[in-house]
Amino acid sequence: MCYLKLKDFREVRENWHFYYPGNIKEFAQISKVQVLKDLEICQPQGYGIQQISDAVSRRKLVCFICDRDRNYLRAVLRLPMHFQVYPLTNEPENRGSWYSIAFGQDALLLETLTWHWKPKDDQGWIC
Repeated sequence: MCYLKLKDFREVRENWHFYYPGNIKEFAQISKVQVLKDLEICQPQGYGIQQISDAVSRRKLVCFICDRDRNYLRAVLRLPMHFQVYPLTNEPENRGSWYSIAFGQDALLLETLTWHWKPKDDQGWIC
């Protein structure tokens, strides 16, 4: 058995924007789920945002980076509103993003949905 004590919660869902200091284009061209570290949340500093960003940047996260905008993915793939795909940029001040990022199971699903964008001579692999 596990007992959890809720200390606090957010009334409104946050619309996270992620920042990666490295070259995002290289990760987007791989078109495979991968492990990434040093991600940061670039938002106006609010309640607990800095602590969350620090915790995220220290962890290695399973993610899928796509070279398509989040709104484009939602429209073309008809993703539901609650599908967790977020904008990603390598410029912290830039709120408009050309890349998207998904984590965990959403990353695996997004990878399978975007297979038709890959070149035909690209090799597929299953692990």
